[in-house]
Amino acid sequence: MLMPYLAFDGQCEEAFRLYESLLGGQIQHISNYPETESCPANLRGKVMHATLVFQDGGMLSGGDFPEAPRRGDALRLQMHCGAEGEARRIFAALGEGGTVLAALAVNPPPDDSSLSGALVDRFGTPWILSCPKG
Repeated sequence: MLMPYLAFDGQCEEAFRLYESLLGGQIQHISNYPETESCPANLRGKVMHATLVFQDGGMLSGGDFPEAPRRGDALRLQMHCGAEGEARRIFAALGEGGTVLAALAVNPPPDDSSLSGALVDRFGTPWILSCPKG
């Protein structure tokens, strides 16, 4: 099984709680780094690994890393929503405190006239959202 794994700089749990509430998934697992002298100070109590499971069987994993990840590398998360209202609600919530790269708008021909948009959320995760028009 292949799944996206997101790297965070101390904000993994906050991000996963938002994604869980917005996207209808359920956090299956969160484990934290130990609060011991043997653990690097910048990781103590942070998320070592988190897994979010969606109703359609999809999964998302992530964790906090010792070195700050570079924002906007090659990974993008794409979510296809079933309805325009759902896509607009999720797009607006993910965009709060983030950066909209392309507003949710009708795709031009030769595409199928569905809607899509792109943004980077406040945690630095790049998203592409799409949905049918109407």
